[in-house]
Amino acid sequence: MFWAVLLGALPACGDSGGEATDTTAATTSSTGGTTGTGTSVITEDATSGTDPTTGAPEPTTTAAATTTDAATSDVTSSGDTTDGDTGHADFWMPAKGGITNINQNSGSEVEIDGGDPAPMKWYNGFYGGNSFAGMARAWNGAVWADGYSEDGALVHFGGGHGANIGCFSYLFDVTSRRWKQVGAELNLPAEDMWSGGHPYGSVPDARDPTWLDYDHQGSRIIVLAHQYATVGDLAPDEGGAPVTGSLLTANAEGDQTASKPSAWGAWTFDLTDGRMERSLAGEPGPGISSGSMIAVKDTVNRKLWYFAQGTSMVRYHDLDAPVPRPLETTTVAVEPGAPNDGYTIVYDVTWLFVPEAKAALLFQGNGEVDSGLGVFLVDFASGTPTMAAVDIPFHPAGPTGFAHGALNVGAAWDSKRQRVVLYEGLGDAFTHVLTPSSTDFRAATWSWSRESYGGREPANGQGPIAAADSMQGAWGRWRYVPTLDVFLWTDGPGVTAETEDGVTRDAIVQFWAAEGTPM
Repeated sequence: MFWAVLLGALPACGDSGGEATDTTAATTSSTGGTTGTGTSVITEDATSGTDPTTGAPEPTTTAAATTTDAATSDVTSSGDTTDGDTGHADFWMPAKGGITNINQNSGSEVEIDGGDPAPMKWYNGFYGGNSFAGMARAWNGAVWADGYSEDGALVHFGGGHGANIGCFSYLFDVTSRRWKQVGAELNLPAEDMWSGGHPYGSVPDARDPTWLDYDHQGSRIIVLAHQYATVGDLAPDEGGAPVTGSLLTANAEGDQTASKPSAWGAWTFDLTDGRMERSLAGEPGPGISSGSMIAVKDTVNRKLWYFAQGTSMVRYHDLDAPVPRPLETTTVAVEPGAPNDGYTIVYDVTWLFVPEAKAALLFQGNGEVDSGLGVFLVDFASGTPTMAAVDIPFHPAGPTGFAHGALNVGAAWDSKRQRVVLYEGLGDAFTHVLTPSSTDFRAATWSWSRESYGGREPANGQGPIAAADSMQGAWGRWRYVPTLDVFLWTDGPGVTAETEDGVTRDAIVQFWAAEGTPM
């Protein structure tokens, strides 16, 4: 079947397949200039079944901002009105086919490393990068917290490479258009209390050798390795904190100390102050590698599912159950003819849950230049995930394919136009669009197209790359913001450019218009 063919051509992600050897943090600077809209090509129509060739308080010091929109992008809107009640002049919003740089502070204003290189800080870091860079890289992706504010927030969370403590986050509040850091003040023990290493054994280290979590200032902190795709968002009525909600993190990556086996636990992380609480009822269960698992929030059946690589067994939390809540299991149903051979794929694959369709779409590239893209359907309508025997046209490989291999590609559901928009990052000024004829994904017909963008230079913190590995994928950082009808894109703290008010800032965040220019 198509799935098996594709899977055989792919590397394993993260630690499971050997990690990348790049030892430098991304510090690419963007000039903030304009870029062309790309060469026009004919919109491609793939045929069905085509196989691709395979809250800490905000800082009080901020950059000075001007109110003029002069000399900004050639695609900014005009006028003096503001968008909603946020007080943001509408020149921050892109016109059709445009990109704007919209963050109103820099990530460096809130990061906690103080400019010290990662080896000087015991609590985090990834390949020489600081804590922010470690969260934005290291296969961690990002979580969308739609209830954090009126327009939602993009949250980076988790430890970097090396299994150090990472119980804090950097988030971008779309409503205030500002970066914030949450949890470090509460959750990071002093260096003379805890070496932060993994496993236990270094001195000084105040941990009990048999610990699972550690009661620090009333917060149950844990050792976090990579979080990969295992973090979910909990609204207040799903067990999250009042007002802002919480993250739910499952810690299943190796053992916590040298004296005990791996174990599955679950904790909530309050997006207001970072306080962590136990969320799992009963004793921790057997652990599995986070690198072979993905969390999928099912807003129709109100469950948070954990799919694992190569198995039909799936774990889940019932979000209507009181906290602490059990971790339950069921078996993924498989329809005759479904292209999966009875198991789910996780490695380097992007899952996109679409509420209107009561289904998830899975996107799988082959990691090669000008890759095709496989598309698969998991149906949640019955309440049990079902691998559907539905042929959705694969995107063909070739010059109009996915330039960088499409591993962990960014995918967002445009709920207004009812279409999927995919983005690889890495400086590309175009997107791929998959449009169904209806939200009945079983009966829909599908078409592929591409759209180009101009205006601000696409944020790229990784430099020129041909075929990218999964660590460089755009998943999680490419989001549709329904309240503003724009796409949100960021590529980590290493991108510096001019924002629409004329101020140069780092950790650039961009709005991309919901519609580009057809190619």
